[in-house]
Amino acid sequence: MDWSIVIVGVGCFVAAFVNAAFATGGVFIVLATLTAIFPPSVAIPLMGPASAGSLVGRIWLFWQDINWRISVLFSLGATVGVVAGVSVFFAMPENALRVGLAVLLLFMIWFPPSLWLGERRIPILGVGVVHVFIATSLGLGGLLQAVLINTRITKAALTGTLALCMLVADGLKIFGYGALGFDYRAYIPHIIVATLVGFAGAWAGKRVAHRISEQVFRIVFKTIVTLLALRLLGQALTSWMSA
Repeated sequence: MDWSIVIVGVGCFVAAFVNAAFATGGVFIVLATLTAIFPPSVAIPLMGPASAGSLVGRIWLFWQDINWRISVLFSLGATVGVVAGVSVFFAMPENALRVGLAVLLLFMIWFPPSLWLGERRIPILGVGVVHVFIATSLGLGGLLQAVLINTRITKAALTGTLALCMLVADGLKIFGYGALGFDYRAYIPHIIVATLVGFAGAWAGKRVAHRISEQVFRIVFKTIVTLLALRLLGQALTSWMSA
């Protein structure tokens, strides 16, 4: 048995459940799962396919709540961000990816844009460019989630809108990685399993969306992200010391 497929299946189910229940957070679980069994140069391109089932499931479940203005503006910006991001990704060494991603995670979780953006109008088009550039080059954007999470958008609208935006961004990233040489064929079993459990996790998450304390979630969410960042920094340090 290929245990990497089992690990991907469990991780992506939990991620889809968390995303549907809390609007965001599952992307960190997917990243943690993939980086546990693959190097960043493989894990980052697989983020999109591994998340597809969860994203499509949430779009279907929260279709009527989607904010189309945000989705369209973000998607326009994403087309610009992915072009530059793909080039940067293929030019970066493994340890640079680890350190860059770890720093990004720690910054986004402890210094969200809501702290410095204040009440100013959110430039969604620019957010789309920066988010997808970072997500493509480092594997994880987080900017759109961090910007919108503290706005007045409803939880259902946030869940559906983020899912649609991330699906567009992931589609662009998959095309970009593939165009520059990443071969997804070796990971088709992982992608199929991730897609199937993604639908199941999204359905299960929506059923319990109103039963889990948001305060508890935020504590767990920050802990998971911080531990992931520290793990990536530890991997980079270990690699440098053994070189």
